[in-house]
Amino acid sequence: MLFLFISSSFPLSLSPPLRDKAPGQRECDCSIDNINRCIRNIEQASLAAVSQNLASRDDISLEALQEQLTSTVQEIGYLIDPISTAARGEAAQLGHKVTQLAGYYEPLIRASVGVASKLQVHQQQMAFLDQTKTLAESALQMIYAAKEGGGNPKVWKNMGDRAKISCH
Repeated sequence: MLFLFISSSFPLSLSPPLRDKAPGQRECDCSIDNINRCIRNIEQASLAAVSQNLASRDDISLEALQEQLTSTVQEIGYLIDPISTAARGEAAQLGHKVTQLAGYYEPLIRASVGVASKLQVHQQQMAFLDQTKTLAESALQMIYAAKEGGGNPKVWKNMGDRAKISCH
């Protein structure tokens, strides 16, 4: 049985121990950890670019890396609406969708670092890696918002305009 705490000053939500066991919460935590690890990897590559020590990837062409990057970003884009929908009222889908999203970030980081490594000017490398980091940080914020909503439409309804800003 789930108990909800209702107060006029607090939004409708599950108590923390129950929320942590709700569908999708564990997957959100794992996805957050995975994306944080990817952010650390991109930060390490950025440090290498700053010191002009970003090793070039000679095992793959720039065109192949760009193709990988493009397809990965497209797949990430395709998941934004399904995650938003799951966070707003489909708790059973939330875990699957955030896990799917997080799974694209390791290939995204590898391709981004590869593309950056092929750029000759280290300022361009830095700018490219910063854009990738921004994308990963945005996904992280989306997963945090989805985790908080947890597929409970009442939470989103009580959040009002803040929920619309978070997911769109």
